[in-house]
Amino acid sequence: MPSDLIEHIRIPSTDDYPLAASVYGEGDEQLVIINSATAVPRRFYRYYAAALADAGFRVITFDYRGIGESRPDSLRGFTVRSRDWVFGDMAGVLRFARRAYKPSKLFLIGHSIGGQLAGLLEDADAIDGMITMSAQSGHW
Repeated sequence: MPSDLIEHIRIPSTDDYPLAASVYGEGDEQLVIINSATAVPRRFYRYYAAALADAGFRVITFDYRGIGESRPDSLRGFTVRSRDWVFGDMAGVLRFARRAYKPSKLFLIGHSIGGQLAGLLEDADAIDGMITMSAQSGHW
């Protein structure tokens, strides 16, 4: 992986659930948040995040609650809904990114449900641009 600067942190969701996250790069001017697809851990995006960091972006990848390193020891009795991922997790990471780094430009990359649910974010006006991959419409 080309980028040498990777920091592994915990980011609180809006309801304080601790989310495992990785921050690539060090520039504060332009920041990219990668919203994962359903059940896809953040490590899946590591090479893409590293390439973006090498291009001058600071990049945040994170695991939704119940996924990857944001998973509790046991999923027995653990209840999570997709609304928790958008209003708790995505919103929490967006809030953290804006406060911690104060980027001049903030971009979102959404893969599958990570692109679909992003449209529900209450402070979507904080996002300067968005790219989605395989974010299908919900029409049946």
